[in-house]
Amino acid sequence: MAGWRFAIDRGGTFTDLLAAAPDGRLQRLKLLSQSPGHYDDAVLEGMARAMHWPADRPLHEAPIDSVRLGTTVATNALLERRGARVGLLLTEGLEDLLLIGDQSRAELFSLRQPQQHPLQSAVTGVRGRFDAQGVELTRLDLDALRPTLRDWLDHGIESLAISLLHAWRNPAHELALAELALELGFRQISVGHRLSSATRYLDRSATALIDAYLSPVLRRYTARLEAAIGPGRLLLMRSDGALVPAAELGGAAAVLSGPAGGVAACRALAESAQSQGTLIGFDMGGTSTDVCVIRAGQAARSCREVAGLPLGLPMLEVHTVAAGGGSIIDFVDGQLVVGPASAGADPGPACYGRGGPATITDANLLLGRLLPEAVAPVFGPAANAMLDRSASERVLAALAQQMRDADGQAYSAERVALGALALADQGMAQAVHGLTTARGLDPSKAVLNGFGGAAAQHLCGVAEQLGVRELLLHPYAGVLSAWGIGLSAAGEYLELPVERVLDRGLLRNLQQQRGAWLLQQQSREILPAALRLRLDGGGELDFLLPWSGGEDAAELEALRMAFAAAFAAHFGHAPPASALIVAALVLESREGQGDWPVQAGEAAAAGLPERARWHDGCQWQTLPVHAAAPSVRAIDGPALWVQSLTTLYVAPGWRLSQDEAGLLRLSHQGVAAVRPSEAAGGHIADPVRLSLYHHRFMHLAEQMGEVLQRSARSVNIRERLDYSCALFDPAGQLIANAPHMPVHLGSMGESVRAVLNSAGGTLAAGESWILNDPYRGGTHLPDITVVSACTDADGQLRALLASRAHHADVGGISPGSMPAGSRCIAEEGVLIPPTRIVEGGELDRIRLRQLFEAGDWPARDPDLNVGEVEAQLAANRRGAQLYLRLLDEHGGAEVQAYLAHVLDHTEGLLRSRLRQLHGGQVTLRNDQGAQVAVQVSIDAEQGEVTVDFNGSSAQLADNYNAPAAVVRAAVLYVLRCLLDHPVPLNEGFARPLTLRLPESSLLSPTPPAAVVAGNVETSQLITDALLLAFGVQAGSQGTMNNLSFGTAQWQYYETIAGGAGAGPGFAGCSGRQTHVTNSRITDAEVLERRFPLRLEHFGLRRGSGGRGRYAGGDGVIRRIRFLEAVSLSVLAGRRMTAPPGLAGGEAGQRGESRLQLPGAEPQTLAYAEQRSVPADSVVEIRTPGGGGYGDVG
Repeated sequence: MAGWRFAIDRGGTFTDLLAAAPDGRLQRLKLLSQSPGHYDDAVLEGMARAMHWPADRPLHEAPIDSVRLGTTVATNALLERRGARVGLLLTEGLEDLLLIGDQSRAELFSLRQPQQHPLQSAVTGVRGRFDAQGVELTRLDLDALRPTLRDWLDHGIESLAISLLHAWRNPAHELALAELALELGFRQISVGHRLSSATRYLDRSATALIDAYLSPVLRRYTARLEAAIGPGRLLLMRSDGALVPAAELGGAAAVLSGPAGGVAACRALAESAQSQGTLIGFDMGGTSTDVCVIRAGQAARSCREVAGLPLGLPMLEVHTVAAGGGSIIDFVDGQLVVGPASAGADPGPACYGRGGPATITDANLLLGRLLPEAVAPVFGPAANAMLDRSASERVLAALAQQMRDADGQAYSAERVALGALALADQGMAQAVHGLTTARGLDPSKAVLNGFGGAAAQHLCGVAEQLGVRELLLHPYAGVLSAWGIGLSAAGEYLELPVERVLDRGLLRNLQQQRGAWLLQQQSREILPAALRLRLDGGGELDFLLPWSGGEDAAELEALRMAFAAAFAAHFGHAPPASALIVAALVLESREGQGDWPVQAGEAAAAGLPERARWHDGCQWQTLPVHAAAPSVRAIDGPALWVQSLTTLYVAPGWRLSQDEAGLLRLSHQGVAAVRPSEAAGGHIADPVRLSLYHHRFMHLAEQMGEVLQRSARSVNIRERLDYSCALFDPAGQLIANAPHMPVHLGSMGESVRAVLNSAGGTLAAGESWILNDPYRGGTHLPDITVVSACTDADGQLRALLASRAHHADVGGISPGSMPAGSRCIAEEGVLIPPTRIVEGGELDRIRLRQLFEAGDWPARDPDLNVGEVEAQLAANRRGAQLYLRLLDEHGGAEVQAYLAHVLDHTEGLLRSRLRQLHGGQVTLRNDQGAQVAVQVSIDAEQGEVTVDFNGSSAQLADNYNAPAAVVRAAVLYVLRCLLDHPVPLNEGFARPLTLRLPESSLLSPTPPAAVVAGNVETSQLITDALLLAFGVQAGSQGTMNNLSFGTAQWQYYETIAGGAGAGPGFAGCSGRQTHVTNSRITDAEVLERRFPLRLEHFGLRRGSGGRGRYAGGDGVIRRIRFLEAVSLSVLAGRRMTAPPGLAGGEAGQRGESRLQLPGAEPQTLAYAEQRSVPADSVVEIRTPGGGGYGDVG
């Protein structure tokens, strides 16, 4: 006789369970994952309840066939730092890899950065190394490691993570270390190349560490489950969507175990509907919403960051946004805000009756989109009360009173609730855009499937934000992730790294690998193979293309043509002539797919009213309430549909129907729903719409940035993220930016206005301009700005879109265009004045190329420059599309009104903040002895600030002159940091500011002064001086430590992290980019694979931070050996002067640059120096520490 089958999703708040009885009956249950005093484990409790199993009998005696489980046990242990004690083995010289990460800081405008809290308990370097081709350079010394490993075991470290450089290419050393660890008695051994096929050292190392940290926790939990239910019954969901026996699931592969079930369910829905289009799933729970996309029946897989670490495993792609039923609604600084904080389960929303705050659930309950009668009575102090609508009304009315007190306008609890729902819907819609529009998918042509506890109340609202006209709601929507887990199959998904040029010989090798893999699959279903292809030297962007498994000339040509088509679809033009690289071979198999039939028509509860009070956005009405039934006629909104664990709000303009399988379908009938929070423009800013437009404008800039990063070819843009994107009004005022590079953001406006001046005050439809002129808003010559017009159907200019990107080379006297010794602007590369390059929508490629080929020192790779400009144009086009959509959806009058309101609001916030601050006077000297002198004066009555740089040095003969636009960018960055409020940097910050710069000075040079170091070095000095004058932070490293090198054939440039200054109440962070830069460092394996060099050391410079009550952050040490002769340039600062402390804190250590030529002793380089060096030369950069704050005692 068949036994019980279970599919279970154990989430952080709730555990959802589907149970199939031996006779085929299905049950749905939802339990709190934690309920102390009631039960020990929600999974076991749910199974016992479903079977009515006696409490005095062991569960393993029950007739259970199988238990399929997705769990957040590993994820919660990671987020709560409850993992095992781990010892970490990394390649010698790179022991601090996971502390430094990619060196970028998490919060761009926060002076108080989160401190690093490593997962590892101990780390040591391994002597033994391979090069990028897998050739052994240094033999592995196992004997040297034995004492360390034994000592770790003696101190209770029984979990070991092993990750060595280039082990994906040659794993011999990792395998030998794993064998030694097993011999010594480590209980958990996580080996990088076995876990991850990533060809990036940081990603693979983080994966090994996370696996070693979480696997013991997961193993203990699953062992308890298996002991309770009996052996051989439990299968666990992996993050890539496959089911595996409990013993085979490691911690790293389990971090998306639960959400993967939702993706699997969406994929099953797409397959059952035989849809070759796009299905979007959004799973809205109590704290957050997970979004996924199914395209042509397939779910994308990608790697992602988890708890601040990159996880190098292919996982089903899920985008999470902090918007759930428990998201807290608040009124902050003149704006209504929703989240990211959540009320959780305790106290929960106000309506739970335990004194909680106003939340999205309260808004839905108040407006009649959720009924107390439709939800089980498990609330209140005794856990037996219904949802309390009056409590919701009280907390929302209190918020309305706060808003009335702030601006005198009439607000009601209903208006607050409507606005909060609009904000939540927009946040979820923007998450969908992040997975669709940035990748060329139009969400309006997709089907939207909502599931989870709260999604059904928001399904229509999110659809209207996206322009989606067809919606789905499954009968099991409340437990759909559990259903997806039940449907999933066992199997294998592999991405085998290749990193070789595509040719027939390689295809034959891959054919042999695939053949060997097929022999291992036995009876499993084999899915089509695929190859990840990218351009040689074209960045890391690849395209996943199907491969038949053939190796003949026709197959080779088919792959090349498929790549060309994918490239053209992405970029809008054919790929350049270049070899193709096979990045990875993708293989997949599956077996044992679950069968969970759908049973429709299970209503939530008896006693539902026939009609309910409902607010339509303008007034109170009633709407019909429909209990779920096996069959139903079409229902037009507004209406409520109530089924087990789900209440669906059918908005006006939508029609609900049900198919034979019980699947609910909603279709838009072309009747616009009322949006009261956006019903008018207005001379007075509405707090709800103000918040909506802040997010809309910033989202637009973020989407531009995604397109630029994905479309660019160079390491500078794709890896280091040295770019910025922004939206400007028709007059060139900055409206919003994405959180990219601060030195770009505050200066781009000058470039945009320079374009407008050159164009006669406006741009025509289809126009784009280019410039890099530092005397007209530019920063330095490698930073190329592209400005594009956004015009309406009548040709009227509505907005301007701009993108600025650091090009790998624009000419000049040294490769990489960052010369140490330039004395005039011509020596730094091609200077491009404002020039029209697109007219009538057509790019003039000939003119564009000529711009980069001009002058005595033209660009070394103009084809690459042209390609990067095309990527910038693609980003601008994306911004224009989104802005025109805003005009179409909300009307030109309203959008233009909120361009002004956003600036006014920012100005008001800054004036209020300035009234709380005090100015000061500071003079800082650079290594040449030139000074930056600043006097900050605050008019508290007006809320205004004057920043006066008179007294600063005259214009310099070297290249440390900072263009006026750079000074302005640094000042605006500091003002934005002082505000400490989540608004984008915009022109509103400049309104209370008076900026005074001395003519022909270090801070306002005149042509043809050299400026390349002013942008990257003097800008940091200016920022330190301002923050010291305000008394809020000690000096940070005060330099970007610019290192560039190359030949006529290749060029590379990087900026290197250092220590941040401490401040009142916080220590400075270590090994992070500071202030006006935030570029990433190139991964060690990518660096060695792309360039002829060896990274010998990259670690923290311990003790370099200044002492104080709060210590300054430590700098780093970075050492590179060149494998061929190169031209080397170092541009730096704080080599002769030290980052100052504040309020009695000590200074941080100065930086130092060293060069060791073959056979010679190391020599110290000047703060700015350029050399031609032979092969086997070594450069070492020691970056400054940050200053301390407060007396040491």
